[in-house]
Amino acid sequence: MTTQNKMNAIASAFGAHHGEKTGKRCRGKYAGTVDYSISFDNGERLYVCNSGSGRGAFDRCVDELYELYNSDSIAVTKAIALDKLRERSALDNAIAAQMGLLPYDVLSVEMNTTDQSGHMGWFYVVLMVGGNIVNHVDTGTCYDIRQRRLSDGIRETYFTAGGLRDGEADYVFNGVGFSSKSPLYKLSKATVFYKMV
Repeated sequence: MTTQNKMNAIASAFGAHHGEKTGKRCRGKYAGTVDYSISFDNGERLYVCNSGSGRGAFDRCVDELYELYNSDSIAVTKAIALDKLRERSALDNAIAAQMGLLPYDVLSVEMNTTDQSGHMGWFYVVLMVGGNIVNHVDTGTCYDIRQRRLSDGIRETYFTAGGLRDGEADYVFNGVGFSSKSPLYKLSKATVFYKMV
């Protein structure tokens, strides 16, 4: 499969039809290198890599992105994560019950398809917390989902997520306290929303 065909396949995972290689020359300490992206025909752009002007690095990075962002791979990644996260929710909810916090249900695992706050291509977890839908995103969970390495257990020592004050947390996710009311660790305008049936 050609690099162009792979870019088009990646584009389809982000709601577009065609992807085009674009680059922006860097300045300062990165002078002499280029930030490469794939620009989609729907106006979105996915960062690929930073390298010199050689074509080989871009093609290798597209190969890696294709393995991650082709439709079959995304479906498998989401299914693996969904099963694991549903198993782990019992552990989180047990801690929440001890602390007087809210339990959550895992509704789905999704991938953000817009360049929202630098979260393009990030996997996130749709939770039901206290009757509200929360599009939960955090760096560790995203990368664990992406690399298909979610553990069976959760963090052993509870703490409140960075940026939140003690007492703000109202649910526990992976052994960490988060707030369903705070805008932190959320995709407020995620492109895929869980539909109640």
